[in-house]
Amino acid sequence: RDAQESRGLGDVYKRQKLRRKNTELLYREELFAKLSLNVDDVFMMVDAKTARVDYVSPNIERLLGIPGQKVRQDIEVLKNLHQKDAPDREIDFLAGLISGQQREWNFDFIHQQTGEHRWFHNIAMGSEVEGRRKYILVMSDRTADKKVNQALSEAVHAAETANRAKSTFLSNMSHDIRTPLTLIKAPLEDLANHEPLSESGRNNINTALRNVHVLLRLTTNLINFERADTYGGKLRVAEYELGAYLEETVNIFREYAKVRRISLTYEKNFEYLNVWMDKDKMDSILKNILSNALKYTPDGGRVTVVATETAEQWSVEVRDTGIGVPADEQKKLFKMHFRGSNAVNSKIAGSGIGLLLVRKLVRLHK
Repeated sequence: RDAQESRGLGDVYKRQKLRRKNTELLYREELFAKLSLNVDDVFMMVDAKTARVDYVSPNIERLLGIPGQKVRQDIEVLKNLHQKDAPDREIDFLAGLISGQQREWNFDFIHQQTGEHRWFHNIAMGSEVEGRRKYILVMSDRTADKKVNQALSEAVHAAETANRAKSTFLSNMSHDIRTPLTLIKAPLEDLANHEPLSESGRNNINTALRNVHVLLRLTTNLINFERADTYGGKLRVAEYELGAYLEETVNIFREYAKVRRISLTYEKNFEYLNVWMDKDKMDSILKNILSNALKYTPDGGRVTVVATETAEQWSVEVRDTGIGVPADEQKKLFKMHFRGSNAVNSKIAGSGIGLLLVRKLVRLHK
């Protein structure tokens, strides 16, 4: 009798423990179900041997457009998410997945109720529950992220298209403006060399020449800047004698320096030196630097071009007695459209792209 009573008490205890366990499982399932209704992730557990769906979160209909009951009855209905000719429609991403292993992949599909195109990121994990292999599948809705990225990509493409159109327009306009400026420059220089000229007449010619040179340098910079963006990665190098090349370049500016009464000199520490370079790009580099030196040097100042050769390299330095750039502004020299306060205060015209172009072209030669 005591043994029967003991067994009876044991059975009662087991039933109570089972009820508590079942209640705890129900609470957990209810809590998980409620939480999953408010997230954009579908959770599933699939038996690896039978392909039976043990669990599917109740938000599956909202996110995929397929009732959870249909998925429980046959997991194959998930194939309906893909177009019939979709290359990944027949791929079994769960096949061969072992316990502890994880796979990830992306897929896009058409929502079965709304017809909306949606993008998901899937994570499948192999697991084992009470000796049976299971697949845990998490399907995360990434549609919002995809749309944001598409919008950003379209915005970048539109900006690049607009920038190319602007560059083309500026380049074309610069070509059109540079031709008549060149035609104006020659007779002005001829007039400046003829005597007699009144002081006011010479001042007027010098002012006109100064502004013609500014406009020519500006239009040339715009053309070269557009070319640097479009063709900047290509170098066309050839061999040149550096001394002759530099002398020819400096001579281009002698007339302008003479008009401004600026002493323009050229010095070198070698007799003959052959170098390999892209002449067109080197022209843009040196002419920009020389033009800046002359433009920002007051009348009667000095500009010196010094070329040196060492055992390891050759270098060209341009020195001037110009207005300079304050030390606290020098770190901004290569920013787009930057002009130092000294230049702004002196009311000297400029676009603020010359040095940026120079840096682009110099870096190509490294």
